[in-house]
Amino acid sequence: MQFKRNEIHELTIFLAIVQYRSFRKAADHLEVTASALSHSMKTLEQRLGVRLLNRTSRSVAPTAAGTALAEKISAGLELINSGLEDLNGHYQGGAGSIRINVLKDAAVLLLRPAIPVFQQRFPNVELEVAVDDQFIDVTADGFDAGIRYSGTIPEDMIAVPLTPPLKWVAVAAPDYLRSHGRPVMPEDLNSHHCIRIRTGRGQIYKWEFERGDDRREIDVPGA
Repeated sequence: MQFKRNEIHELTIFLAIVQYRSFRKAADHLEVTASALSHSMKTLEQRLGVRLLNRTSRSVAPTAAGTALAEKISAGLELINSGLEDLNGHYQGGAGSIRINVLKDAAVLLLRPAIPVFQQRFPNVELEVAVDDQFIDVTADGFDAGIRYSGTIPEDMIAVPLTPPLKWVAVAAPDYLRSHGRPVMPEDLNSHHCIRIRTGRGQIYKWEFERGDDRREIDVPGA
Protein backbone atom coordinates (compact mmCIF):
# COMPACT_ATOMS: atom_id res chain seq x y z
CA MET A 1 0.00 0.00 0.00
CA GLN A 2 1.39 3.41 -0.98
CA PHE A 3 0.47 6.39 1.16
CA LYS A 4 -0.06 9.90 -0.10
CA ARG A 5 1.33 12.92 1.74
CA ASN A 6 -1.91 13.64 3.64
CA GLU A 7 -2.15 9.97 4.64
CA ILE A 8 1.35 10.06 6.10
CA HIS A 9 0.28 13.16 8.01
CA GLU A 10 -2.65 11.19 9.43
CA LEU A 11 -0.25 8.49 10.67
CA THR A 12 1.77 11.17 12.42
CA ILE A 13 -1.38 12.44 14.09
CA PHE A 14 -2.30 8.89 15.14
CA LEU A 15 1.12 8.36 16.71
CA ALA A 16 0.84 11.63 18.66
CA ILE A 17 -2.56 10.59 20.06
CA VAL A 18 -1.13 7.22 21.14
CA GLN A 19 1.86 8.88 22.80
CA TYR A 20 -0.20 11.47 24.71
CA ARG A 21 -3.24 9.21 25.29
CA SER A 22 -5.31 12.32 24.72
CA PHE A 23 -6.82 14.11 21.74
CA ARG A 24 -6.50 17.47 23.49
CA LYS A 25 -2.83 17.08 24.42
CA ALA A 26 -1.97 15.75 20.97
CA ALA A 27 -3.84 18.69 19.42
CA ASP A 28 -1.91 21.15 21.59
CA HIS A 29 1.37 19.51 20.57
CA LEU A 30 0.49 19.61 16.86
CA GLU A 31 -1.08 23.08 17.18
CA VAL A 32 -4.41 22.03 15.70
CA THR A 33 -7.89 21.50 17.12
CA ALA A 34 -9.01 18.29 18.81
CA SER A 35 -11.96 18.05 16.43
CA ALA A 36 -9.57 18.11 13.45
CA LEU A 37 -7.62 15.22 14.98
CA SER A 38 -10.81 13.27 15.59
CA HIS A 39 -11.85 13.75 11.97
CA SER A 40 -8.44 12.63 10.73
CA MET A 41 -8.58 9.48 12.84
CA LYS A 42 -12.06 8.56 11.58
CA THR A 43 -10.82 9.00 8.00
CA LEU A 44 -7.75 6.86 8.66
CA GLU A 45 -9.74 4.06 10.32
CA GLN A 46 -12.30 4.02 7.53
CA ARG A 47 -9.61 3.79 4.87
CA LEU A 48 -7.71 1.02 6.68
CA GLY A 49 -10.90 -0.80 7.63
CA VAL A 50 -9.82 -1.38 11.23
CA ARG A 51 -10.37 0.37 14.56
CA LEU A 52 -7.10 1.87 15.83
CA LEU A 53 -8.29 3.69 18.96
CA ASN A 54 -10.70 2.95 21.78
CA ARG A 55 -12.33 6.21 22.84
CA THR A 56 -14.22 7.05 26.00
CA SER A 57 -15.33 10.37 27.43
CA ARG A 58 -12.26 10.39 29.68
CA SER A 59 -9.52 8.51 27.87
CA VAL A 60 -8.24 7.18 24.58
CA ALA A 61 -6.09 4.08 24.09
CA PRO A 62 -4.89 2.11 21.06
CA THR A 63 -6.47 -1.18 20.16
CA ALA A 64 -4.27 -4.22 19.59
CA ALA A 65 -4.07 -3.32 15.90
CA GLY A 66 -3.39 0.32 16.83
CA THR A 67 -0.57 -0.67 19.19
CA ALA A 68 1.08 -2.78 16.49
CA LEU A 69 0.76 0.04 13.96
CA ALA A 70 2.13 2.63 16.41
CA GLU A 71 5.21 0.47 17.03
CA LYS A 72 5.87 0.20 13.31
CA ILE A 73 5.42 3.94 12.78
CA SER A 74 7.73 4.74 15.70
CA ALA A 75 10.43 2.46 14.32
CA GLY A 76 10.11 4.09 10.90
CA LEU A 77 10.34 7.62 12.31
CA GLU A 78 13.37 6.68 14.39
CA LEU A 79 15.07 5.40 11.24
CA ILE A 80 14.23 8.63 9.39
CA ASN A 81 15.47 10.79 12.27
CA SER A 82 18.67 8.77 12.45
CA GLY A 83 19.26 9.39 8.75
CA LEU A 84 18.65 13.12 9.15
CA GLU A 85 21.02 13.29 12.12
CA ASP A 86 23.72 11.49 10.15
CA LEU A 87 23.24 13.89 7.27
CA ASN A 88 23.39 16.88 9.61
CA GLY A 89 26.56 15.50 11.18
CA HIS A 90 28.21 15.14 7.79
CA TYR A 91 27.27 18.69 6.90
CA GLN A 92 28.43 20.28 10.15
CA GLY A 93 31.60 18.26 10.38
CA GLY A 94 32.57 18.72 6.75
CA ALA A 95 32.70 14.99 6.06
CA GLY A 96 31.81 13.02 2.96
CA SER A 97 33.04 12.94 -0.61
CA ILE A 98 33.02 15.40 -3.51
CA ARG A 99 33.54 14.57 -7.19
CA ILE A 100 34.32 17.42 -9.58
CA ASN A 101 35.12 17.47 -13.29
CA VAL A 102 37.49 20.21 -14.47
CA LEU A 103 39.27 21.32 -17.61
CA LYS A 104 43.05 20.96 -17.76
CA ASP A 105 43.52 24.73 -17.60
CA ALA A 106 41.38 24.94 -14.47
CA ALA A 107 43.29 22.10 -12.83
CA VAL A 108 46.54 24.02 -13.19
CA LEU A 109 45.36 27.59 -12.65
CA LEU A 110 42.69 27.09 -9.96
CA LEU A 111 42.87 23.71 -8.26
CA ARG A 112 46.60 23.21 -7.88
CA PRO A 113 46.99 26.10 -5.41
CA ALA A 114 43.58 25.52 -3.78
CA ILE A 115 43.69 21.78 -3.02
CA PRO A 116 46.27 21.96 -0.18
CA VAL A 117 44.22 24.69 1.52
CA PHE A 118 40.99 22.73 1.05
CA GLN A 119 42.50 19.55 2.50
CA GLN A 120 43.77 21.45 5.51
CA ARG A 121 40.37 23.01 6.21
CA PHE A 122 38.31 19.87 5.48
CA PRO A 123 40.46 16.85 6.32
CA ASN A 124 37.44 14.53 6.45
CA VAL A 125 36.26 15.30 2.92
CA GLU A 126 37.39 12.90 0.22
CA LEU A 127 38.00 14.92 -2.93
CA GLU A 128 37.99 13.26 -6.35
CA VAL A 129 39.05 15.37 -9.32
CA ALA A 130 38.61 14.24 -12.93
CA VAL A 131 40.68 16.32 -15.35
CA ASP A 132 39.15 16.18 -18.81
CA ASP A 133 38.66 18.66 -21.65
CA GLN A 134 35.63 16.75 -22.95
CA PHE A 135 32.38 18.62 -22.33
CA ILE A 136 30.49 15.93 -20.49
CA ASP A 137 27.23 16.39 -18.57
CA VAL A 138 28.64 16.65 -15.05
CA THR A 139 25.30 15.84 -13.41
CA ALA A 140 24.47 12.85 -15.59
CA ASP A 141 27.98 11.43 -15.09
CA GLY A 142 27.70 11.57 -11.30
CA PHE A 143 29.80 14.63 -10.52
CA ASP A 144 28.87 17.16 -7.84
CA ALA A 145 30.32 20.13 -9.74
CA GLY A 146 32.45 21.13 -12.69
CA ILE A 147 34.68 23.99 -13.81
CA ARG A 148 34.17 25.37 -17.32
CA TYR A 149 34.77 28.49 -19.36
CA SER A 150 31.75 30.75 -18.93
CA GLY A 151 30.81 30.71 -22.62
CA THR A 152 30.45 26.93 -22.64
CA ILE A 153 28.08 26.51 -19.67
CA PRO A 154 24.54 25.32 -20.56
CA GLU A 155 21.87 27.89 -19.75
CA ASP A 156 20.05 25.57 -17.34
CA MET A 157 23.13 25.01 -15.15
CA ILE A 158 23.68 26.94 -11.91
CA ALA A 159 27.07 28.66 -12.10
CA VAL A 160 29.16 31.17 -10.18
CA PRO A 161 32.29 32.96 -11.48
CA LEU A 162 35.55 31.77 -9.93
CA THR A 163 37.85 34.35 -11.53
CA PRO A 164 37.63 37.71 -13.29
CA PRO A 165 37.40 37.48 -17.11
CA LEU A 166 40.52 35.84 -18.53
CA LYS A 167 42.53 37.55 -21.25
CA TRP A 168 44.16 35.39 -23.91
CA VAL A 169 47.07 36.71 -25.96
CA ALA A 170 48.78 35.49 -29.12
CA VAL A 171 52.49 34.86 -28.67
CA ALA A 172 55.39 33.67 -30.81
CA ALA A 173 58.97 32.60 -30.21
CA PRO A 174 61.57 35.27 -31.09
CA ASP A 175 63.34 32.87 -33.48
CA TYR A 176 60.07 32.26 -35.35
CA LEU A 177 59.44 35.99 -35.76
CA ARG A 178 62.97 36.55 -37.08
CA SER A 179 62.44 33.82 -39.67
CA HIS A 180 58.84 34.51 -40.72
CA GLY A 181 58.23 38.15 -39.87
CA ARG A 182 55.85 39.71 -37.37
CA PRO A 183 52.11 39.71 -38.14
CA VAL A 184 50.46 43.13 -37.84
CA MET A 185 46.76 42.34 -38.33
CA PRO A 186 44.93 39.20 -37.24
CA GLU A 187 44.39 38.26 -40.91
CA ASP A 188 48.19 38.12 -41.35
CA LEU A 189 48.12 34.85 -39.37
CA ASN A 190 46.74 33.12 -42.48
CA SER A 191 50.27 33.08 -43.88
CA HIS A 192 51.90 31.79 -40.68
CA HIS A 193 52.34 28.41 -39.01
CA CYS A 194 50.13 28.48 -35.93
CA ILE A 195 49.42 25.98 -33.18
CA ARG A 196 45.78 24.93 -33.18
CA ILE A 197 43.74 23.16 -30.52
CA ARG A 198 40.66 21.00 -30.64
CA THR A 199 38.07 21.90 -28.02
CA GLY A 200 36.23 19.46 -25.81
CA ARG A 201 33.33 19.64 -28.26
CA GLY A 202 35.57 18.27 -31.01
CA GLN A 203 35.81 21.56 -32.93
CA ILE A 204 39.01 23.30 -34.03
CA TYR A 205 39.27 26.51 -32.04
CA LYS A 206 39.32 29.72 -34.09
CA TRP A 207 41.63 32.35 -32.68
CA GLU A 208 39.59 35.25 -31.36
CA PHE A 209 40.69 38.89 -31.36
CA GLU A 210 38.92 41.89 -29.91
CA ARG A 211 39.64 45.61 -29.86
CA GLY A 212 36.71 47.71 -28.71
CA ASP A 213 33.74 46.75 -30.86
CA ASP A 214 35.96 45.10 -33.47
CA ARG A 215 35.75 41.32 -32.99
CA ARG A 216 37.37 38.82 -35.37
CA GLU A 217 37.72 35.06 -35.53
CA ILE A 218 40.58 33.65 -37.57
CA ASP A 219 40.66 30.02 -38.68
CA VAL A 220 44.44 29.94 -38.53
CA PRO A 221 46.47 27.33 -40.44
CA GLY A 222 48.89 25.01 -38.73
CA ALA A 223 49.25 21.72 -36.91
